[in-house]
Amino acid sequence: PSFKKDGTVTAGNSSGINDGAAAALVMEAGRAKSMGLKPKLRWIGSASAGVDPGVMGDGPVPATRKLLKRFGLTIDDIELFEINEAFAAQVIGCQRQLGIESKKLNVNGGAIALGHPLGCSGTRIMITLMNEMERRAGGTTSCEMYLFEEALVQAAKISQARLVITPGVFKSSYSESRLQNFTDFYNLHHDPEGKITVGLGPHSAYDLGIPACMELAKFARSLDLLFHIHLAETREERSQLESEYGKSIVEILSENGILEGNVLAAHCVWVNDNDISLLADSNVSVAHCPVSNMKLGSGIAPIEKMINKGLTIGLGTDGPASNDTLDLWEEVKIAALLARVNNLDATLITPSEALGMATRKSANAIGLDRVGSLEIGWEADMIRIDTNCSTFTPSTDLNETLAHLVWSGSNREVTDVWVAGSKVLSEGDLVTIDEERALREVKERAFRLAEV
Repeated sequence: PSFKKDGTVTAGNSSGINDGAAAALVMEAGRAKSMGLKPKLRWIGSASAGVDPGVMGDGPVPATRKLLKRFGLTIDDIELFEINEAFAAQVIGCQRQLGIESKKLNVNGGAIALGHPLGCSGTRIMITLMNEMERRAGGTTSCEMYLFEEALVQAAKISQARLVITPGVFKSSYSESRLQNFTDFYNLHHDPEGKITVGLGPHSAYDLGIPACMELAKFARSLDLLFHIHLAETREERSQLESEYGKSIVEILSENGILEGNVLAAHCVWVNDNDISLLADSNVSVAHCPVSNMKLGSGIAPIEKMINKGLTIGLGTDGPASNDTLDLWEEVKIAALLARVNNLDATLITPSEALGMATRKSANAIGLDRVGSLEIGWEADMIRIDTNCSTFTPSTDLNETLAHLVWSGSNREVTDVWVAGSKVLSEGDLVTIDEERALREVKERAFRLAEV
């Protein structure tokens, strides 16, 4: 382990936390205490590393306990035992296997101490801030594909957002243990009657390969899960598989049964007419992310052809790295504008259709029933928009109001947001999130990471 003058001890390896590694940290913690410092322990581990269950029990494992006693330390003497977030998913999975109750997870504490509760606060705070951006834009629901699924769920619970979480699966992390961790995660969090539902998020065929995608698709179908996958986002990503199989990427997935079941295909920019027919035959839904596609120079998805074939098209922001604002109003406007300019046809994608892609169609695409429309017996997910402004003036009928909303509306006009009948934004103020704290903590973490 490395030792700093402020009492921070850093260690790590690719094989995981075990008793010996924990003991080494404690030895350095004793050294820090002897200097009058409050020890801060940091563990930098691999995302694929294992965790010795003894480390995650209700108390330290025997050798570590002996060392604590030797150096006159108690758990309370250790200010923090922080793990890097690439490692967090493994630790959370180990805690769950040991039967440690989820209420013991300390999502505010920021880390684990030896035997103490766990929190992966950096991801949680960042996702909480993303939720804040989405709520201000009027978003009530998001579908997420990411690695730190536990932090995503905790952030959604804090913000009271509706969440469809599809834990990401990448070639680097795909293993039998990852599927077991996912099964545990599904059993713990999947709640169709509540606000959180769980799907599966294999990143892409070009990353995982066809055999792995086939296995994951079969696994998703066995649990009737949403199968969320990137498809034909860029021209280059598909070239290797298409050269190998001699067919388009959509044909390859279709012929190998990967498009069967409840499939959400993100992007679908580089698809031809036959591909679109295959997607329609399998009832695949598409997440259209026009702002991201523009920023990355990926291309323009032919959504007008998909709509004509009966595909369900929902709108997405993709993510903060390729979108920045996470403002769904931008997607609503630009989706319609891109379709029109791409076809030199100003009649394509009416305001009603554009709004439908951001509400009813998006809900359908991610497998949510009774969401996306205000109807008797449906979930009370809704927003209030201030129309008493120049953006909506004049407006003599409903069609004009809808046109103003699509072409001129923005998150500036969203005043209130309800999710399942509970208000999460009130007169422009966030109800469930401490915005000032979230901003402060994200800034602090950004500068800290920049120094590493």
